[in-house]
Amino acid sequence: MVTVLIVFAWCVASVAQTVSPVSSKFTGGGKGDLILKNDSLNPKVVTLEAVSFRLGDDRKVVRSRLDPHIHVKFSKTGVRIAPKDSVHIYFSVSADSYPAWCMIYATFMDANPNPGVKVAAQIGHSVYMYQKETIAKDDVNIQKVTFDPVAHKLQVVAENRGGKLARPTISFPQLHDNQIRLRLYPLFPHETTTTNIDLSTTDFLKNLALEQIVLNFDHFKISIPVTVEEGDSGKTSASAAPVNTAVPGTRSDPFPATSVSSPSQKP
Repeated sequence: MVTVLIVFAWCVASVAQTVSPVSSKFTGGGKGDLILKNDSLNPKVVTLEAVSFRLGDDRKVVRSRLDPHIHVKFSKTGVRIAPKDSVHIYFSVSADSYPAWCMIYATFMDANPNPGVKVAAQIGHSVYMYQKETIAKDDVNIQKVTFDPVAHKLQVVAENRGGKLARPTISFPQLHDNQIRLRLYPLFPHETTTTNIDLSTTDFLKNLALEQIVLNFDHFKISIPVTVEEGDSGKTSASAAPVNTAVPGTRSDPFPATSVSSPSQKP
């Protein structure tokens, strides 16, 4: 009997394997590439699979067979990677209608596993296919923006009342010339997304007295005052990394794509 132990790494590096970039963004369909890296001392066998996903009410990722209206093709669906080596995989994605999204999983396994036990690390790459038309300002309803100055956690609850997919960035007017931006999690059509961000991991933001943030969309901006609530947002997570927490009945991007970027970079 062979036991398979699967380690879910989501878009983050496992102990010695990585998949980069962590996500891809297209307007309509498109072509992309992945770099699969094996930094271990043992050869790995990697298989690729595209699936659909959602986040359940229990805040866990629920994956399912790829939606038949979404089409994904790989240059290779399986490769062998030597120790301390990497491989490029090319893919193309499209859908019968947009927006659409899916997840590409790379499953790393030892090429020469120990008898009886196989350890597999699964690393996900999120793919977002946007519609040509951008979201309208009237379709965005910011329900809540709070900041816990003790835990240094910012929480943004945003509702997308339309049928367009969007992913704004957050900027901080108080920083002026030293302005940086954080990515909000995707606003899925007709759903509410809750994003919790730990600002203590960023030197520029750790001691910032937040009074206002700006959500930057493709063709408009929304300025929102920040409500200070000590304790509430600090209790949402004990992790030191940016964390996204869904509320019952909503969907959130389950992968750690919140990152710091300069204002000149596209989200």
